[in-house]
Amino acid sequence: MTTHVHRTALLAVVVALAFQVACRRGADDAQSPRVQHKLFKDLKAPPVNFPRPVRAARDTVDVPTSLREGSFLILRDAKLFEGNINLSGQATMADGRIEFMAQNQSPLEIRYRLPKQLPSPPPYKGIAEFSVLDASDPGGPDRQVLIRSGSALLLAAVMKKSAEPNRVEITPGVFVNQSTVEVNAKVRIAPSRIEARGADGTVTVIPVGELTSARMGGVVLNLFITASYRVMSAEGEQHEGGYILEGWAVRSSQP
Repeated sequence: MTTHVHRTALLAVVVALAFQVACRRGADDAQSPRVQHKLFKDLKAPPVNFPRPVRAARDTVDVPTSLREGSFLILRDAKLFEGNINLSGQATMADGRIEFMAQNQSPLEIRYRLPKQLPSPPPYKGIAEFSVLDASDPGGPDRQVLIRSGSALLLAAVMKKSAEPNRVEITPGVFVNQSTVEVNAKVRIAPSRIEARGADGTVTVIPVGELTSARMGGVVLNLFITASYRVMSAEGEQHEGGYILEGWAVRSSQP
């Protein structure tokens, strides 16, 4: 009897050890072993979705062959330029491209595409002043780009927002001004009249969406305003509302 009990116990231990070894081997061979049944003989394992390799961040910019209409791009050392700047130097300007060289500064490369209604400015090569005034924030863009030669404007690209009517000095003594307009909960957006005022006091009204020419700062300027309005912010919107001004001014080929 005792011998029979010992044999039974020994057999149980052997079976248990064999089961553990088989389980361990199976776990090593495959996490989820295939079920051995005729219903699953043609079943294929689903493909494994491995994570895509992370692309290295690029610190240079591929300049597009054609920019979006009414866009402006400033590069320095093949990188997008951000911030404010005010430099004097040498400018070469032609065919939607400006190269600006200033002493002890890396060259600036500017690409732009004017609104189709606005004629291209004449080519220019010589001394110039280049300034960027950027106050953009999450509420929207707020940037002025001005290229001048003395008191004469070569090119201006303006995208401004303000709680009060915008007033931009495009050359010394020459201002582009918005007029005050009322908005309310029923009329949240209203157009704002815009005018250019020369140093001599001459006032030129600039209709939105129409090409306007005026002599200012000793040269004829072509002006084109794409937007001029006041908007009232609604609850939950990111922008704070206010006056919006977007437009261009370039030197005309007229003497």
